[in-house]
Amino acid sequence: MVNIFDILKALFPLVVIIGILYLVLRYVKKFYSPVKGIKVSNYEIKVLATQMIMPKKYVSVLKIKDKILVVGIGDSSINLLKELELEESDKIDTTQTVEKNSFVDLFRKNLSLK
Repeated sequence: MVNIFDILKALFPLVVIIGILYLVLRYVKKFYSPVKGIKVSNYEIKVLATQMIMPKKYVSVLKIKDKILVVGIGDSSINLLKELELEESDKIDTTQTVEKNSFVDLFRKNLSLK
C-alpha cells in the first residue's frame, strides 16, 4: 500500500526542479535580452508585403522611416535586394490590402459555386 510519505518523496524532486527552471528563466529574461538598452519601437519598421517564393524563401517589402527596402529572406540569411527612397516608392501602392479568404470561399471559387 502507498502512503502519503511515498507520494511526497516522489513529488518533492519534481517541485524542486520546476522551481529551479523557473528561477533560471527569470534570470535569463532579466539579464540576456537580445537588444539590451535599445527600444525597438523607435525604429518605425513596417512590413508592407511578404511573398513566398519557395519553401522557406520569401521576398518582403519593408518601410523603415523614409525608405522602402525590398529584402530576400532565406533559411539563414536576409539579403537587401533593392533600396528605394520615399520619392521612388510613391509609385508603390502601400495601402493595398491582401484579401484573405477562408478555405470554403476558395473552394467555392475554384469550383465556380459562388
